[in-house]
Amino acid sequence: MSTKIFRRLLGGGALVMALAATAATATWPTQALPPNASGFHVGSEMNVSGVPMRIRGFVSPSSRDDVAAWFRRSMGSPVVENQLGDKLVLGQARGEFYVTVQLEAQTGGTRGMVAISHMKGAADRSNATAEAAQRLLDRLPSGTRILEQVSSRDGPQMSHYVMLSNRNGEAVNRDRIVWMMQEDGMRLEREERVSGPLADDPKATLANGRSLWFKGRGKEAIVVLGRNPQGDSVVVFNKVTLMEQLK
Repeated sequence: MSTKIFRRLLGGGALVMALAATAATATWPTQALPPNASGFHVGSEMNVSGVPMRIRGFVSPSSRDDVAAWFRRSMGSPVVENQLGDKLVLGQARGEFYVTVQLEAQTGGTRGMVAISHMKGAADRSNATAEAAQRLLDRLPSGTRILEQVSSRDGPQMSHYVMLSNRNGEAVNRDRIVWMMQEDGMRLEREERVSGPLADDPKATLANGRSLWFKGRGKEAIVVLGRNPQGDSVVVFNKVTLMEQLK
């Protein structure tokens, strides 16, 4: 998720730090990886649609069945299992947390992800999450909906991804985005036409879409404008900010 990559854009800086503070008061559970797995972190602090999370990816030379069997033994009972497409998902509640293991076969072994979600932290901060989302919507054209939002912090860097949708034309969305970015201290450096499916939503095809690059002191953003097959406008933000800029 971090490979896909706002204080004022989403009230995001304050929200991420508030969620992190809530999560810091709890003792997070851990989940070991198989002995032959190579792990990597996906942001030290993250929240996905208001849920504080810690995510770790890994690859293993073992088959998916063998890796799944190892996790079943390691996690103990009860474990909830679901097959989502070509991915096997194992889930387990642990007090106020929920542990999810996602496994996918690949050439030469298995690719996986372990996500630990702080469900109580999400409930405790639900009002703050809703208020931050509303602050964002208040700055956007009427009728805009938030489809997805993911925030993560990795050292001094905070990343924020938001996907939005509305029924407005490209010019209306573009002008509002440029205004918002200027309000947030970023200038438009470049824009160009793009076509093809959005990497984050293959169903949202960019037919003569537009990409805008913004930059400011200690922060930068890419915004992609396009339309989905239903004719709705899709707006995707990817913004990176150094934490000292949020103080």
